[in-house]
Amino acid sequence: MQAMLYCQACGSEAHDKDKNCPVCMTKIDHSLQTQDPLPELPSVKTSTPENDVLAGTFCLVGGALVAVGSFLPYVVATTVFGISISRNAFQLGQNLSMTYDGPLILVAGLLLVFRGLNLKGTLGSKQLGTWSPIWISILAALVVLSSWLSTFPVSPAVTFSRGYGGIVSLVGALSGFVAVYIRRRNS
Repeated sequence: MQAMLYCQACGSEAHDKDKNCPVCMTKIDHSLQTQDPLPELPSVKTSTPENDVLAGTFCLVGGALVAVGSFLPYVVATTVFGISISRNAFQLGQNLSMTYDGPLILVAGLLLVFRGLNLKGTLGSKQLGTWSPIWISILAALVVLSSWLSTFPVSPAVTFSRGYGGIVSLVGALSGFVAVYIRRRNS
């Protein structure tokens, strides 16, 4: 009877006479062989269903806040005559031209909404990974901060202030971070 060996690369069984693993074709070094397979890897902890629903709710609400915040005033310009003009995240370019900020913030918000629905079990597989809300939230927060905290032109006749759209979007992005924390807690 031939002794069973195990591949050092993939752990599958190979016969003593095999020179290469029958599964991954890696050369089998018979001098390194023990008669034991590779040790079992620890199982990956998954979140509890209650945590998934709560995290999904935070993602859903946070995504809605990020998306809605992109349409709210990011910058408010007030003249000495008291006339105010506001611009949302889509209108941050010169002469009301569209910038990349608005679409990126809106897409990040919609992705958080999708992930929230996914975690709540109403859309797709929950196995997309716990990382997705954090990366989407980081993207949203960075774009919001880069556009919202940019310098304003200096003019004696006009004063510029930051609108509340950026705050709403940042609170939404923060909800994505909270969702990741909830999912990883007690898992």
